[in-house]
Amino acid sequence: MTLSMKYASDYRRAGVPTWPTVHGFDSAGPFIALANGVRIGAGWLLRICRGDCVDAYTLALLGFSVTVMLGLSMWSVWRSSARFNHLLFKFASVRMLGSMVLIALGTIV
Repeated sequence: MTLSMKYASDYRRAGVPTWPTVHGFDSAGPFIALANGVRIGAGWLLRICRGDCVDAYTLALLGFSVTVMLGLSMWSVWRSSARFNHLLFKFASVRMLGSMVLIALGTIV
């Protein structure tokens, strides 16, 4: 979602419908915040329901990164700007890469 917000003008010119180009930036920010809130709940439910399938340290790091992302996305709802959206995009990219690395390492170890 943050990628489609950053490059909304390119998507619009290409005729590719994305949430921000179809529904606008005002609804994209709250959607990102809601999705991050759901991720926090899903992570803790995974830990409760699946027992020890996910290492507690991995889950804590994932939870921390999602909590930071939730804070940033909620802040973007109140103070939306192109510069802050770019910061949100960069953090989301690094967070997703880190999450995948942690999950891969968790399955190996």
